[in-house]
Amino acid sequence: TNDEYREKYKALYAGESDRELLILNGKGYNKETQHITAMVPLRGADGQTKGILCVQRQMRDMSVVRRKFMKNVLEVLAVLLLIVIIIQGLFFSRTMIHPIRIIAEEAGRFARENVTIGEKLTDKIRGSDEIGQLAVSVDQMEEQVASYVQNLTKVTAEQERIGAELDIARRIQSSMLPGVFPPFPDRTEFDIYASMNPAREVGGDFYDFFLVDEDHLALVMADVSGKGVPAALFMAIAKKLIKNHVLAGESPSEVFCNVNNQLCDGNNYEMFVTAWLGILRLSDGMVTAANAGHEHPAVRSRGGLYELQKYKHSLVLAAMENVTYKEHTFMLSPGDSLFVYTDGVPEAKSGSDELFGTDRMLEALNRSPDADPESLITSVRDTISLFTGDAPMFDDMTMLSLCYHGPSAEIRDGQ
Repeated sequence: TNDEYREKYKALYAGESDRELLILNGKGYNKETQHITAMVPLRGADGQTKGILCVQRQMRDMSVVRRKFMKNVLEVLAVLLLIVIIIQGLFFSRTMIHPIRIIAEEAGRFARENVTIGEKLTDKIRGSDEIGQLAVSVDQMEEQVASYVQNLTKVTAEQERIGAELDIARRIQSSMLPGVFPPFPDRTEFDIYASMNPAREVGGDFYDFFLVDEDHLALVMADVSGKGVPAALFMAIAKKLIKNHVLAGESPSEVFCNVNNQLCDGNNYEMFVTAWLGILRLSDGMVTAANAGHEHPAVRSRGGLYELQKYKHSLVLAAMENVTYKEHTFMLSPGDSLFVYTDGVPEAKSGSDELFGTDRMLEALNRSPDADPESLITSVRDTISLFTGDAPMFDDMTMLSLCYHGPSAEIRDGQ
């Protein structure tokens, strides 16, 4: 019929093949003539090919059957796929979406209320997979956060209570120190000013000044070891003892000797006090002083500059019993000034841990040596603030300044 058939026949007759397949659907064949032919040789008893059996089928009929089959297969697959998707979706929703929704709702509720409830997530979501582990983690997180909030509430309330008590303690301590200036408006023999800035709410520094009698003014500057409430309590005791002994008529050395023995009694925490006590005789400017391990005072003669008055210290108060304290005297002439302070002044630190030092303190004092006591202390405090900057305050800072004007007219007339 054509060359393609002819070649197939030859192969079958020659025994080169026992079957052949010919598909004619190429160029030159329309849909009506496209076909497929299967050829099988018919051999005789002698093995020779006697004829060829050909079975031919139109491609159009096969295509119809094929398309119908494929359509049926695709429809079945689509239905099966839809069923699988639905089942998978339901399974996914039950095993993942629904538990995650429960976890999200519980997380939102806890974020709003910050309290746990009786039913836990693990009571609703069970399993050892990632969702189950997430539920366990959220339950643990809620318990930890609730416990933290509860403890924080207690701590905050306790801190507020302590803060209120410390504020009261600060006010009590402040009320214990002379704070009205001028303290003796009718006394013309002297001008005095003092300040105390604690490093914490309450401090261990204290100053005091009071008239022993009409002709004697007591000046006290002291620093209790440590800071905070313990130092403040020890400070209150030491201040009261010193004042009581001075008013009893004792000399500075006797005051320190007796106060030292009383502070040593029951001093289980081994606290101590550095102190300077001076008693100024207003009629002539004589100062009798004792120093229990305290900073050297700075004295300025009229028209001159402030200089440290250095001498050998005695032992601090409350270190050991039966200590003998030495006294020394110096004169203040009319126009002379006295400046006493605690170690918080020279030991103030800058941001680079550099100490303010006594040299800078003297420079600050001598910028305006003729200034009145209040202005002088304000100037020193401002200089220290400029030096320390934003560095934290580590120690209490206490200063007292006195300017001696000479005996009053009443005292002179009396003499």
